Order: sequence, then structure tokens, then C-alpha cells
Amino acid sequence: MDTCLCRLQLLRRLEQLKQREGNDKILNEKLRALAKEHMPLRQSSEHFDSDRRKDNISHFILRLAYSQSGDLRRWFITQECHLLKHRVDQLNDSERSAFMSANGIDYEHIDGNHMNICAIYSHFFVYVSLCS
Repeated sequence: MDTCLCRLQLLRRLEQLKQREGNDKILNEKLRALAKEHMPLRQSSEHFDSDRRKDNISHFILRLAYSQSGDLRRWFITQECHLLKHRVDQLNDSERSAFMSANGIDYEHIDGNHMNICAIYSHFFVYVSLCS
């Protein structure tokens, strides 16, 4: 149960940081320290399995607890998505690739230029759809 309280505290503080911090670099640094304090996922072989197990158990217990109403469910999903995004962003390319393939996610890595082009096109298509 202590693990669930740690995760809940992490999610609540994550929400507060997202609301207060405008700079992504500072936000990521604070999130890294926060996650290390409350829900560390140590990579050493002696801690990895136990940390992952605690992470999974606390996620699913809180998922059950926060499924009682639509507002609670939305809050929980939003915070968990932020936490997942932060964790995936912290991985290097080979770790990210291993994570994606282990979870059955087929993706192709694109560089910053391609990402900017995609962003421009998506803004264009949103603008066109709003004007029609």
C-alpha cells in the first residue's frame, strides 16, 4: 500500500509541476528528481524486477481506485500519460527501441526536420478543416 501512496504522491506532484513549469527542460529535470524520489525504476539487475513489479502493482491498484467516476478516471489517465511520456523521453535510442518492440509498437524513428515538416502539415490540415 505504501507503494500506491508513493505513486499517488508522484502523480499529484507531477500535475502541480505541469501547471507551474513552462520550461520543458526545467520540468524534465524536476520530474526526473521527483520520479527518482517516489517511484525509482533502477536499471541494475538486482532492483529492476522488484521496481517494475511495484510500478505495475501500484498502477493497477490506483487504476481501480480512480475508475469510480469519469472525472477521477480522466485525471488518472492524464497523469499516467504524462508519467509515461516522461519515462519514454528519458530512454536513449536503443532503450526506446527495445521498449517499443517489447510492447508491440512498430515505429520508425524520424529526425527533427521530418518532425517539423509533419507539424507544419498537421497545422495546415487543421486550418483547412476549420475553414471548410
